[in-house]
Formats: sequence, structure tokens, C-alpha cells
Amino acid sequence: MRTTLFDRLTPEAREKYEQERKQYGPSIDAIYDSLKAKTMWQDLTLTEVHRVLLYSNNYDSRHDYIKLMYGDETIIKPINDLI
Repeated sequence: MRTTLFDRLTPEAREKYEQERKQYGPSIDAIYDSLKAKTMWQDLTLTEVHRVLLYSNNYDSRHDYIKLMYGDETIIKPINDLI
């Protein structure tokens, strides 16, 4: 069985989400649920991707279309160069 995106969260990303949980608990729970159910970045819906990037505070919509499409190594650890 493949490792879920949740299992591949970087420690830094997990820490940031836990900090955000204090103010945005239901949104962080939704992120965790999405990441636990998916194994590849491409399996996430656009809404899920946006939420993952938005609450990581690592997203600038003007420049990060690559992260939007292919994932962010600062949030999810790649396996065989794939997120």
C-alpha cells in the first residue's frame, strides 16, 4: 500500500498546520482528512490543493502555479521525485 500524503507531511508543515489549528480547526481537520485519503498530489481536488497551500502560509498565487499543479516539497516529502 502506498504512503498517504498525510504520512509524508514534512515536520515543518505539520507544525504550521498545528499552529493554524488554534484559529482554523475545522479547516485543518478537512486538510488532514484529504491528505489521509490520497496518495498522490494529483489526486487532490483544486479546492483541497488550495486549502493545503493556503494554510501552509507558503503560497503566493501570483507566482506559485507550479506548486499548485505539481505540489510543494516543503509541505509533502516526494517519493521517487513525485509528490
